[in-house]
Amino acid sequence: MTSQALNNGTFDYTIHLHNDSSSSESINTFWFAWVPDYYGYDLMSSSPTVTQSPAGWNPYVINNSYYYPDGFSIEFANNGGLSLGPGQTFTFAFNSADSPATLGQTSPFFAVPTLTSFAYNSGPGYDPGAEFVVSITPAPEPSTIAMIAVPLLYQLLRQRHKHYVV
Repeated sequence: MTSQALNNGTFDYTIHLHNDSSSSESINTFWFAWVPDYYGYDLMSSSPTVTQSPAGWNPYVINNSYYYPDGFSIEFANNGGLSLGPGQTFTFAFNSADSPATLGQTSPFFAVPTLTSFAYNSGPGYDPGAEFVVSITPAPEPSTIAMIAVPLLYQLLRQRHKHYVV
């Protein structure tokens, strides 16, 4: 998962979910920041806004706090799209007020990492699913990119100029 700070105090997150080529199952449900329990644990502090999911996959922001206080999660369910087959990668994205540091910690609601997630072939309750913790790779700031690109561009132009001097 990559993160990018937006100008309005929120963060844009992009998740590249990869189904390993050695897998024998396709993925049809990806539930982010969630742990199954009798009622399910929603782990994020702030309500996310989904900005991207694969065609035919419906996103559902969940906040089931009837039985105990909890946060938010996102269930991405395949409802007529292609399954995420072995060796394939799908992209999911959302915005949130939760910073990468906040998401990288233990959930404020339950003693598990906030980024704990599950992938299912048939869906929760139909198969045991696979538990994993999503990792965050921060996107470089534009100023960092400029600090790297400008000297490289200067060096390239300088070498090109020397090449043409007779």
